[in-house]
Amino acid sequence: MSIESQGIMPTRSLQAKSNFGILFDQFNDINFYVEDVDKEHFYFHLFKNLFNGIKINRIIGLNGKANVIKAAESIANSKKDVYIVDQDFDDFFRSKQQLPNLFYLRKYSIENYLINQEALFELVKEEKTTLKNADFEAIFQFDNFLAELDVLLLDLISCFPIVFLHELSCGYYSINIPRDLNIITKPYSLRGNYISDYIALVKSQYILKYPTGDFDNEFDICKDYFSSDSLRVNAPGKCLMNILKFRLTGKFGVLTNTDSDSFTYRVGKNSSIESLKHLKQEIDRFIN
Repeated sequence: MSIESQGIMPTRSLQAKSNFGILFDQFNDINFYVEDVDKEHFYFHLFKNLFNGIKINRIIGLNGKANVIKAAESIANSKKDVYIVDQDFDDFFRSKQQLPNLFYLRKYSIENYLINQEALFELVKEEKTTLKNADFEAIFQFDNFLAELDVLLLDLISCFPIVFLHELSCGYYSINIPRDLNIITKPYSLRGNYISDYIALVKSQYILKYPTGDFDNEFDICKDYFSSDSLRVNAPGKCLMNILKFRLTGKFGVLTNTDSDSFTYRVGKNSSIESLKHLKQEIDRFIN
């Protein structure tokens, strides 16, 4: 199988978690199921704002996309149970499952929806109360920075679908921001050879697994796909959020005692829900 041609086993508690909806019927007008157990509280606040006419008291995390899809398949005709999953690379691979009660985000993950200047500015203002919007824009250069980041990380991100599809043992690369990236002062650049060495490793593992395969062709297809839109849409959102946090700390001296999960949660509380309106509209059509 190639990029051109184009499971996680459920946990033992999947059935019990899927049945939580029965327990919460008296508290929820709609039972919302998501992938991440550790983001139930985050989704709760997000969906309370997005679906402000619907009673919601609990979001149910099922510990992975495969589990969410399996649970959705089991009661596909229930209009009281709604299942939401990340897009990941499913749009690229055209591998989205078609179920009436299953809804995909239109970005890689929920974190990608939090990448907006206004929410970051409000978070910085919690510590820099006198900072003006214009000064924040001049110092942080939000859109310009993200555009340059697209170029900087394009080759790296383009490896990920190949690693995923062919189950290469190297796995995804986890960016060590201070070691791998210079993103505080211009010109922005990669540091050292860690990322280039990883890309070479992906290619060597691919060739070892598929001696007659065409890695360069698959790599170019991935690059074309990611070049067609900003990485803020198609790249792993958690990675991008960590980069933004690092840059905010470097530029403004804030968030020094805030971990990544707390940062994401705090940005989420400041974020507009406008970019998620598509999800609300799709779900409204299903339940009504």
